[in-house]
Amino acid sequence: WSRDEKRVFSGSADGTVKIWDGATTRCLKTIRPTALMGMEEVKEVSVAQVGLIPKDRDHFLACPMGNAIHVVNVSGSVVRSFQPPKKYEKTIFSRILLVRPKALFCLLLEMIMCCI
Repeated sequence: WSRDEKRVFSGSADGTVKIWDGATTRCLKTIRPTALMGMEEVKEVSVAQVGLIPKDRDHFLACPMGNAIHVVNVSGSVVRSFQPPKKYEKTIFSRILLVRPKALFCLLLEMIMCCI
């Protein structure tokens, strides 16, 4: 849910993120983030989770099944990417746990929590 509890964000196996109206359940927008994982366009990169950024209505976090979490704007452009700490660079992100203004807490597939 968005902070105002009016919109719902969902990730999909087809690489899209959908924004839904929470009251009517109507899809308001479908976003296909570009440049995920260094590609010009997402082909079939599953978006496993979507996270909202506190006090930022224009960006969200997209967590594909890979070793990066991306900050995406509502137009679909990836504006920043985060990788796990160097020690775990070959691992895969599993979940976004907590988003704070200057910290992002994530769970790696090996059940290791990291802060980036």
